[in-house]
Amino acid sequence: MISAVGTILAVQSLSDSTKYKYRYLTLRRLGINDKSLFKTIRKQLLILFCVPAISAILCSFVMMSSLNNVYQQILGDKHLYLMYFGLNLIIFFLIYSIYWIATYIGFKRNINEAS
Repeated sequence: MISAVGTILAVQSLSDSTKYKYRYLTLRRLGINDKSLFKTIRKQLLILFCVPAISAILCSFVMMSSLNNVYQQILGDKHLYLMYFGLNLIIFFLIYSIYWIATYIGFKRNINEAS
């Protein structure tokens, strides 16, 4: 699921960067330096990637809490699910950050080709 969401977001972002190269070229002509432009792109991609991640994390936590209540007698430890949730969260953010970094690098490359 992570790879599907990451791939969709990456492809959409990269196609937008190719499609709207003229906007970034216009910003450069108006005097925006590359550092400010790339900072804005990082923020834009961060927001784009964080919105689905936050909703997925909230849904996962609610689902795991509900399942913990159902299987509490079998598990023994009342808070064991939090450890599993934390480990899954670390793996999720590791994979998701790789997608974000790859998208950012591709986005920069597409913007730099325009100028």
